[in-house]
Amino acid sequence: MYNEYQPSLLLAPYIDKYWEFKGNPDYGMKINILPDGCTDFIFTLGEVADIAEQESLIMQPYRSYFVGPMSRYSTLITYAKSIHMFGIRFLPCGLFRFMQLPLEELGNQRISTFESGGIFNDSLAERLCEQPYIQDKIRLIESFLTQALCTNNKIEKQISYAVDC
Repeated sequence: MYNEYQPSLLLAPYIDKYWEFKGNPDYGMKINILPDGCTDFIFTLGEVADIAEQESLIMQPYRSYFVGPMSRYSTLITYAKSIHMFGIRFLPCGLFRFMQLPLEELGNQRISTFESGGIFNDSLAERLCEQPYIQDKIRLIESFLTQALCTNNKIEKQISYAVDC
């Protein structure tokens, strides 16, 4: 039902893991998510598990979402007969290499990638749905991220200054 996969060596400094949650859980099954300082992008490739907190965003099928660093645990509850979600867990500060979101403002937040203006969007979720095997999904994501790694090769002025000193 839940499986984890390691990123390529090129992306390992930025990505903790890829994960997939797929299967037929019991109705009302609770899944506790512990805070780990990481950020996630979640692609809903079918029905999803809902967030237990009332004020949270309700995730829809075939969309993509950003989950900011969490300082408290949260709970997902399954209300569907079949669930399929795919995620990318970035290491703390790993996402900064690809995009500059104000992570301190996005703690404990779940937002649609449409709202975040990030590197992922719903069309990528649709393309992931078209991939029949998990290896194909990972290959698509890694190709996308490797290209982003090359195009977003910005060096921060502060880092450059610190290295030159």
